[in-house]
Amino acid sequence: MEKNSTLLLSEKSPSRNFLPNLQKASSLEHKYSINILPPKSSGQFTAKALLTPQQRQRTPEKVRSTPQSLLRSQITLPVLELQNSEKQKKLMRISTFRGKSKKIQEPFEDRLRIYKSLPNLHEKSFSIKWSSVSIPGLTSGNKKKINQDSYAEVQDFIDKSTYLFGVMDGHGNSGHLVSSFISENLPKTLQRNLQKRNPNGEAFRGFSNKEDLPQLRFSIRSSFLQTHNELLAQKTFDCVFSGSTSAFIMIDKEACVCANVGDSRAVIGVQTKDEWKVTALSKDHKPENLAERQRIENSGGIIEKIKDYRGNYVGPERVWISGERLPGLAMTRSMGDSIGNCAGIIAEPEISYTSLQPCNQIIILATDGLWEFVTNEEAVFLAAKYWGNPQGAVNELSKIASDRWNRNEPTVDDITIIVVFVTFSA
Repeated sequence: MEKNSTLLLSEKSPSRNFLPNLQKASSLEHKYSINILPPKSSGQFTAKALLTPQQRQRTPEKVRSTPQSLLRSQITLPVLELQNSEKQKKLMRISTFRGKSKKIQEPFEDRLRIYKSLPNLHEKSFSIKWSSVSIPGLTSGNKKKINQDSYAEVQDFIDKSTYLFGVMDGHGNSGHLVSSFISENLPKTLQRNLQKRNPNGEAFRGFSNKEDLPQLRFSIRSSFLQTHNELLAQKTFDCVFSGSTSAFIMIDKEACVCANVGDSRAVIGVQTKDEWKVTALSKDHKPENLAERQRIENSGGIIEKIKDYRGNYVGPERVWISGERLPGLAMTRSMGDSIGNCAGIIAEPEISYTSLQPCNQIIILATDGLWEFVTNEEAVFLAAKYWGNPQGAVNELSKIASDRWNRNEPTVDDITIIVVFVTFSA
């Protein structure tokens, strides 16, 4: 299944030249606030605010005589905070009106003329482009099997500037049903919990608000555990010996929040002058992770490999219930797998917070069908060759991963990949 979606979000910002030409002010829709600082070697303002003799003679009565029809259509231009060499501050607000007259009809305090435009008044626009692919694996003999992977893509997640992406890798006889259940229900639960007001009665204000981080982490953790409990409570399919990984990222123009359970992985590449700097957004929950290994052992679980018919240990390390040969999972956290709770397997996510830089970035979210034979760095470098074409990137990555499975293993795992291109432009 392939999907290619494009969305451009641009902060509505005025032209750099709007101040010298206030006749165009009616096109502005937002207030902007800026500090106008003086040059170090001068006591002059960097923006001059002068009154004409006619303006000085205007009386308060004339100001108040502005027609009400104009006042009803009033809009407000930027608030300018001017600071002179004596450290004195004066707050001025310029107002104009929509109406037949194209001239400025009325200032907030007095009419102003701004002779110098102000630089850097508009923020960089933020655009996001993504594509996904999910292909079923092959059993021995090159027979296609049921694709147990699922994925989620949610546009306008909390508001029009937030997005959610997720991948899930199911296992066990009902693994495909478990991953599908998570992809359909966890995003809704996350959305509902994040939109709840915090204990102070304040609504969620975005991923970039530091004061909201404790509430954000609590909401994400609660959503994962709630979905896990709902999964165990349903009676449609088995969750005793079936489960799934779950890795989600939530993005706005300021930050990327990642939450994962299991060994599906998210990475980010940040473009510098000459290269891409690659960082993992998530940690794989596997027995080779020392912190996870200790947690499992402290919970009474056993970690060891499977023995072949000769008694030799083979394959990856797995989690077992002490004294039992169950469940034998190659991961230390999952959703579902109720039998694994006795061995310390949990559904609690690890959560990371990463500030986005005002430059090109690539985020790759994938199941271990990709990561088994492709490194984080290689995945980002390959995707970067298809900058602006995320569909080409996911196709290339899935092809390379599939070829390497064929060369190294008798079977091919399911492969699910989401590539997100993040762009900031002037």
